[in-house]
Amino acid sequence: MCRRLKYRQRLQANLRHRFRNEYLGQLKLMRQRSTSRAVTLDEVVLIGNDQDKRLVWPLGRIREIIPGKDGVIRLRIYPLECIDTKKALEPTSTLPPIDENSSAGVSNVKHDIKSRVPETVVKTTR
Repeated sequence: MCRRLKYRQRLQANLRHRFRNEYLGQLKLMRQRSTSRAVTLDEVVLIGNDQDKRLVWPLGRIREIIPGKDGVIRLRIYPLECIDTKKALEPTSTLPPIDENSSAGVSNVKHDIKSRVPETVVKTTR
């Protein structure tokens, strides 16, 4: 039994070491390479919070972009009926844009989505 316990401890230490070196190292490299694109007015985004899972985050539409003093966008304001718009300054995650030039079918999808998205998004309780 003692040999088996030592083997499991050594295996666990090796896995932890590989995870820290390989996976976390790759995440660091990916973060350095990634470039963020600028958000635009009337873009549909997810309104994030720390309490809910990402699956239940409500959708919002960007109505106003407020740049910081250094030119970097710091705040985005969303029209929500359930709370004051000035309190809706939460972390966001933008949805991937749909390219109109990629194919004819995709460009039609973009216009269909715009017609189906409501003007204001209301967060409902479960």
